[in-house]
Amino acid sequence: MRGTFDFMKEVKSRNPETIIIASIWKVPDWMVRNPEVEQPRIIPPALYPKVIDSIGGWLQRARDEYAVEVDYVSFNEANIGVTVSLLPSEQVELIRQGGPQLQKLGLQTRWLLGDTSNIVSSMNYIEPIYAAEDIRPYLGPLSFHSWDSNSSDVYLEEIGEYALKNGLEVWCTEGGWDPAEWNFPSEFPTWKHAARLAEIYTRVLRDTRTTTLLYWEMMGKDYYINDGIKPFPALLYLQELQRHFPAGAQIVGTPADPVLTLTILSLAAKTPEDGFSVELMNQVKPERRAHVSGLPDGTYTVVRLNGKDGRQVLDPVQVKDGKVELKLEGQSIYFLRSKK
Repeated sequence: MRGTFDFMKEVKSRNPETIIIASIWKVPDWMVRNPEVEQPRIIPPALYPKVIDSIGGWLQRARDEYAVEVDYVSFNEANIGVTVSLLPSEQVELIRQGGPQLQKLGLQTRWLLGDTSNIVSSMNYIEPIYAAEDIRPYLGPLSFHSWDSNSSDVYLEEIGEYALKNGLEVWCTEGGWDPAEWNFPSEFPTWKHAARLAEIYTRVLRDTRTTTLLYWEMMGKDYYINDGIKPFPALLYLQELQRHFPAGAQIVGTPADPVLTLTILSLAAKTPEDGFSVELMNQVKPERRAHVSGLPDGTYTVVRLNGKDGRQVLDPVQVKDGKVELKLEGQSIYFLRSKK
């Protein structure tokens, strides 16, 4: 436990604006009805006050001994019981009791709305929780994980539409494409891993109105094969995504039609410095031509990523009358950004 507190303190000391989420995975045997199983573990309602006291004590210790104010808490993937299982009604009751109690302790910590295991079942879990209007003051962003990356765009759009309707911020709190990939560490250095990650990141940002997307994960035993010297293709992608779509970028509409996006995925945004960025991803081996319209005129820098050449800076392109045509190499990702 001390290691966790020390880590949070170090992160906050480097950047006081860093948001801290404390997600509960495991609880002691005495707190559950079924201590003989690892998951899903069931907390009896009679013990909710004890659970809340435990959470409050942990948050107080972080604040008082380590000068760390934890912004949000959650039960990780409680919709499927990894490792605590909570029905929506049970989550509501925990927050109903826990929200006021944390406030009495002088804590501003709020609860993530959902923190669900996947895309498809998110709204079935989240809607009944948010329907309890009395707990809304204690709730933070709508949150989900993207592990079911082959899910139809319909489910992604459902999240975005619900968030827009209710004025909710959306976070993808575990951004990944295969929950079992940690069993196959040889996949991490591959272009396949980077491409699949890019695909789901692009779709999540395009369709769900997500403002914060957390890469899973930056540390841990799953990633020991990275020596920190030569970045994997996935890191190259994340770096370019951050450069071209920085904090404050406003995502704008791009084609989401399954026919139009069968081979090319796209993402576009107006950036904070009044620039414009575009991502184009050719998902197939053959070369494709992309006809892009609706862009502000001007000169755009071009960066290409692929498994053969890694990262390459290409010649700039000119956008005239809002249009530009590009030749996209197979299985490559292109980033365009307007020059100041």
